[in-house]
Amino acid sequence: MPGKELVLIDTSVWIQADSLKANSEVKSKVLLLLDEDRAAACGIITAELLCGAKTPTDYEELKIDIGGIHYLNTPEDIWLKAAQISFDSRKKGLSIPLTDILIACIAIDNNCSLLHLDKHFTRLASKTDLKIELFK
Repeated sequence: MPGKELVLIDTSVWIQADSLKANSEVKSKVLLLLDEDRAAACGIITAELLCGAKTPTDYEELKIDIGGIHYLNTPEDIWLKAAQISFDSRKKGLSIPLTDILIACIAIDNNCSLLHLDKHFTRLASKTDLKIELFK
């Protein structure tokens, strides 16, 4: 996709952007990425979002909405990279949920940045090639 860098949007951002008390900066950023056709999701983020649906109708609407953005696959080697990073991190006393490590690996593998509101990703960015977008 020349000229159009995708941004993997973490569950933490989707939840904040959809909240009644949404931070306007977060909501504006998500809407901009959607308008520019640069928003991306992956399997684990999709699953996390769908798990949080309140009703069957919400679930179906969310499934359609998330299906309308770029989807980043998770090849087999990504699981091994995530396992290695998790193993190495634990040996250094750093405990990061495997789901976050997997999301970071998917972003790295697809050469896209990750938009997040989760301190685990900031830690991972300091130890890997993960590119992150932060809110000021």
